[in-house]
Amino acid sequence: MRLLNFILFLASLSASAYIPSPDFIISKTVKNSGQGIYQIKKDLQFPLPDKTVSVTETWWVSGPDLQFVKVDGLLFTQYYLYKNGKKYSFSSQGQLTTSTNSPFFAESFFFYRNSQDLKTALLQRKLAPAQAFKKRPTFKTKQDLDKWSEPFLGLSRFKGSVTYVLGFAAQNSAQPGIWIEQDRFVVRKIKLSQDAEISVESVSELSKSLSYPKTKIYTWQNGSVQADLTRGDSLKSGTEFFNENEFSKLANQNRELPPEYKNSIIEEFYKRFR
Repeated sequence: MRLLNFILFLASLSASAYIPSPDFIISKTVKNSGQGIYQIKKDLQFPLPDKTVSVTETWWVSGPDLQFVKVDGLLFTQYYLYKNGKKYSFSSQGQLTTSTNSPFFAESFFFYRNSQDLKTALLQRKLAPAQAFKKRPTFKTKQDLDKWSEPFLGLSRFKGSVTYVLGFAAQNSAQPGIWIEQDRFVVRKIKLSQDAEISVESVSELSKSLSYPKTKIYTWQNGSVQADLTRGDSLKSGTEFFNENEFSKLANQNRELPPEYKNSIIEEFYKRFR
């Protein structure tokens, strides 16, 4: 009789679209974040009133807290170093500047390789409250399951795929949160605020277990920009520009945005998302 009751309980879980715990979802997601160092190249398209401007970004990524990028446009070149929550860049006078990462900088979310680090990031970035990671008890009956409440975890659909929604967005899709695909446990959408989000149209499987967006759409109140992956390779070593002193030597190669791009979607994008 106990065996029969257990079988019926498992059947009831399946019938009620049982959702795994947040801890399980996070642990599966970080396994798709690769190993070691990567070089990633992207093409970005910026729609201006009279034309579309293409920009190439080349990233060197050692993990969520160490990334270097070269931004190369037809009339400008810029460099950014992201290290331990700080952003290094150059002023219009060529001086090295340091600031905290923008609250809209989200590239790190695709490279967290430790469950606790990703959970901490979701809390610190206010995408989810601490209650979202409350330890789930062992359910012995369907009644136990029905009584358990997880208001910051739910199911949704995104681009035809079933996703787990974790964070405030589970209660209101206009609120911050993260969408993780049910089948592959890859990030499909990040809602950073009511007017800023990053959606992943498709995902590429790269070397050393890295699942990385093939096409990303950055959307905010004043615009939308598409970023397409052109190449992604694992590397045996990184770049000397992970070091702040070496990075500072790039000042004479940094070219500011020309006047015609000031106050454009290009300038706003790099101020907001980079």
